[in-house]
Amino acid sequence: MFLSLKSALRFGLFALSLSAVLVCTVCSGCYFAEQVITPARSEPVLSDSGCIRTVMWAPDSHLLAVGAANGVRLYDADAPDTAPRRLRGESGRVTSLAFAPQGRSLAAGFENGEVLLWSPVESYYLRVLEDHVLPVWHLVFNPDGTRLASGGGMTPGRVAGCTSDDDYQDTDVRIWDVATGELLAKLDGLGEVRALAFDSTGDIVMAGTSEHCAGRDMMRGSILRWDVQTGARLSAWRVRDPIVFSGDGQAAATNRFDTPGLQVLELETGDRIWATTDSSFFRDLQVDLDNHVVAAAAGQYMGFCTAVQVWDAATGDELFAVPACNPIALDPRGRFLVTGRGETEPTDAGQQYVDNTVRFWSIPGGELIATLDGRDGWVSQIALSSDGVFMALVLEPDPYGVGLWEDATVEVWNIDV
Repeated sequence: MFLSLKSALRFGLFALSLSAVLVCTVCSGCYFAEQVITPARSEPVLSDSGCIRTVMWAPDSHLLAVGAANGVRLYDADAPDTAPRRLRGESGRVTSLAFAPQGRSLAAGFENGEVLLWSPVESYYLRVLEDHVLPVWHLVFNPDGTRLASGGGMTPGRVAGCTSDDDYQDTDVRIWDVATGELLAKLDGLGEVRALAFDSTGDIVMAGTSEHCAGRDMMRGSILRWDVQTGARLSAWRVRDPIVFSGDGQAAATNRFDTPGLQVLELETGDRIWATTDSSFFRDLQVDLDNHVVAAAAGQYMGFCTAVQVWDAATGDELFAVPACNPIALDPRGRFLVTGRGETEPTDAGQQYVDNTVRFWSIPGGELIATLDGRDGWVSQIALSSDGVFMALVLEPDPYGVGLWEDATVEVWNIDV
């Protein structure tokens, strides 16, 4: 493994290091010649293996939650030699994770439909929330951490084909009181829940749903919004999966319903802020309105990726496109994009990304500024801590995700920005 810094780092960007020492910081107008830096630390800060489903960083800390087939483990990236804490009360395979603001509570959704709550600081088990009967795919806390929204469901007709909306099961979004565990509301959904968000007031909850189903448009979906107090549905818009909400719940990025292409919607009115005009379908969308960028991996319908593109979130102007594929992640401070696959080779099905090198691209310029050489496994997830100091990678043995519950590895790297 080596770290390479490519030329022309401008605009107040930085150099990346995988060592424990900061390499350097660039002020506006400074310039790096092309160089190769050998880091002092050539291994991840920590790594572990298991049947890993999902990972999530706690807000404003370096605590990493890892959801696996046998429960939840907590790792402290600042104390990598300390054994992980195993949270008791496990209910089998973890399908989703969510931290409350300030990290006061941690929620985990499970394949059997249960939702468990803990205090992650003390590893104290709080309670179980029971009403779902199918996997809970997404969880989100409201801004003050007093309410939790959960959603999941499944489409039995994925293989056999769907004949009506009745084929979608357990698709209601639940609203819970975090302090008591009381189920406050069940909100009528339209398909499997693929995304959840509250607006900045906590008064409105929204869901992105997918009607992924054999015999129908396999990317068909909806954006639904409800009043949390009354349970009344405020709006519903037809879109195509995937659906990603901005952090404040004011906007969403998704594939267009009427024609191929990406769109960004203003959620109060449903107005289209901007849309692309090309013929691509997009996956693994990332929206960061604080830093005014939207990123997505592009490709053909049901086909392989062709590029990762980044746009100005306000105008829709393309900032750059790079030869890479999902998974992708945006630096929370708006300085770089991370991609998990980069090189292609021709196959009978077309161009396929096979290189598991992790690459860092500057924003807004799109220059390749650092690389982490090909990992031992398919990079299926990339998660950055809220300050951009640590990066978690999930490495799967199966590049097509068939072995999702087989042995996987999580690595945590100090990218020292």
